[in-house]
Amino acid sequence: MGFKLYNDEGMLLWQEAPYPDPYDTPGRLYRVSSKGVVCKVNRASGTALFYSRQGNLIGEHVIVPGMSRTMDGVWSPDGDYFLISAHTGYDDIIFLIEDTGKKVWEQRIKQKWAVEVKISPTSKWTFVRYNDFSTRNFGALIISTIDGTISQDFNNEDLIRPEFSHDGKLLLVKSRLSENLYGQRLILLDLESRNKRFETILRDRILDYKLWADDNLIYVVHRTELLAMDLNGGIMKKIDLNSLAPSSSIKDAIHPASSANFLLLRTQQTISLFYVK
Repeated sequence: MGFKLYNDEGMLLWQEAPYPDPYDTPGRLYRVSSKGVVCKVNRASGTALFYSRQGNLIGEHVIVPGMSRTMDGVWSPDGDYFLISAHTGYDDIIFLIEDTGKKVWEQRIKQKWAVEVKISPTSKWTFVRYNDFSTRNFGALIISTIDGTISQDFNNEDLIRPEFSHDGKLLLVKSRLSENLYGQRLILLDLESRNKRFETILRDRILDYKLWADDNLIYVVHRTELLAMDLNGGIMKKIDLNSLAPSSSIKDAIHPASSANFLLLRTQQTISLFYVK
């Protein structure tokens, strides 16, 4: 596998020539930040290498001593930090590294395996969904991105699909109900106070949602209905989607170009515009 990095004008900045990976090894992953800094996650050797926009090596870290098929990482939206995790034995180890290639901290999550990670827009908080080997259940951590301390542990609460507010102070998540109940929970967390702004049960499968905290607005998409909710969980408006019916196979039914006033909804063959407010 090789790699090429271009600027926004299509000019080649640097490249790494293709080379064969040994048989049955997990290979390499290239993760590019919004600033153009590249992290090469070398899962065959358990290392992470950082390169500048010009291709100069600016940092190298040993994450695990040897091959790791689970090692992966994600850049913060602002490109300031790279968070990389790897499963080792019955624990998961997490490193936070600056865009300069310097390690900030590392955290070992005992008897857990990180399966989903997302950093808030302001890089203050990191959401980590994990599989707990001791209870055989899923849970979630809220970690301070600045120093690696755990702010909240939602043990045995399977919180999925994190959606941060633009200022990083609120977090919207959904959760499955127990097997004998129908529907899904929708939860809005205040990360500063560590309290739940609201928690409600919606009696239909949630396909997608979007949070606009400044406008006191949440959009929730079901297969047959679009809800507009406030930040207290109250339903302000319902729109029948009729024949549009987004498919559960569509990862993001709400198009990224949507706004608080206008919502673009994606289905299998169409994109529809709604004026909700």
